[in-house]
Amino acid sequence: MNGQERLAEQSRQLLVEALFTLLADNHYGEITVTDLTTQAQLARRTFYRSFANKDDLLAFYGNRSLRRYQVVRREKLTATADLQTAMTFFFQFWWPERHRLRLLIQQNLFMGLLTQSRVTLTPQDLGLNPAATPYLTNFLIGGLWTTLNTWLAQATPEPPATVAQTLLRELPQLPTQP
Repeated sequence: MNGQERLAEQSRQLLVEALFTLLADNHYGEITVTDLTTQAQLARRTFYRSFANKDDLLAFYGNRSLRRYQVVRREKLTATADLQTAMTFFFQFWWPERHRLRLLIQQNLFMGLLTQSRVTLTPQDLGLNPAATPYLTNFLIGGLWTTLNTWLAQATPEPPATVAQTLLRELPQLPTQP
């Protein structure tokens, strides 16, 4: 990464931080590009070099987070990790982001991150066999994302391993026959 690219990445990071600082006290709909650039201490033209609008900034955060999840998962887990390991990793990965995600949840922005994302999670990203059907993959993604939403919406969420253990204990209780 050259100096100009590094400076652009720093600016994007400052704008993401500004967004979350402002979300703590303001409704998303009321935050303007001027508010973001003032908070980040950047010029408006710097914002527009990277983003079309604040929704684009939010999508950037979501895309970057999901890409980071994929990279870290591939570094830390084998492609054939068992479901318990994969689920525990999933919740542990998002735990450090819980304060930011909670702000998004409180403003009804969290669930849209997954649908707005240009990053596609694969069966391997979820600890599934690469041959898993798109139905199973999407079922698991939706279930994990919704569980993440429910879990982090709590004022004091349980530790990540507890959530994974609870899900694994309860999954066999799903009815499989009519």
